[in-house]
Amino acid sequence: MIITVTVNPSVDRLYKIDRLIPGSLNRVEAKKHMVGGKGFNAGRVASLLGSQTFVFGFIGGENGKFIEQESHHDKYNTWFIDTGVETRNCLQIIDNNNNKTEINESGLPIEAKYYAQLKNSLKGILKSKDVKAVSLNGSLPQGCDYHYYLDLISLIREIKPSCAILLDTSGNILNQILDTNIKPDIIKPNEHEIADYLGKEVTTDPMQLMNDIESNPNLRRVYIIFVSLGSKGCMIKHGESYYYAVQKKSKLSIQKDLVTQWSVGF
Repeated sequence: MIITVTVNPSVDRLYKIDRLIPGSLNRVEAKKHMVGGKGFNAGRVASLLGSQTFVFGFIGGENGKFIEQESHHDKYNTWFIDTGVETRNCLQIIDNNNNKTEINESGLPIEAKYYAQLKNSLKGILKSKDVKAVSLNGSLPQGCDYHYYLDLISLIREIKPSCAILLDTSGNILNQILDTNIKPDIIKPNEHEIADYLGKEVTTDPMQLMNDIESNPNLRRVYIIFVSLGSKGCMIKHGESYYYAVQKKSKLSIQKDLVTQWSVGF
């Protein structure tokens, strides 16, 4: 079983326009709204691949009702907690040149009792089910800081030491957690997020990224680091091995031909 946790989901509203003109009237050509949240996306893929998956999360208000209704179309199981607080909106505006502008609301504050409820629910399922992996996803609502993720990681470690823990977040939350002694097993920053943590210029050079990770004791202690590099592919740390993968244009490319492996210090 796989569990994903999303404490700050959203309803994503996508607007397609001809050209975004700040300070002027912009007319929408097409619009769409959908469930947002990395944990929902991860849960959807995991369930489609055949894993029994539970998606945990806070919901509230009309947006929360929308998320609950939409979840019925997916194969994963849900464990929603209704906080009575309206779930946030995230806006994406895309023009005809595929330039994207994002406007993300912060999640409104949630009472402490709901955080405790989610933690207790997670504790119960960890004790009663054969949970192989837990994914902690996304940002946190106002009034909640990185310590909540640390509490959840510690709980998982205590109950299911062999359970893999993936932390898919960014910014100060990721940076502060990496600076503690409590580490997830897997993180997946992009090139900007890892550069922010390292205090270095953004790079998509996999050799440079490998050297930067190896020179940082906190990152070396994370077993798997998946660095997404946009159109440049991805760089992966797996234990003491490093891989660089790019997607070729040919649909007939074989997966193993896309991977180059380096040993540490190469």
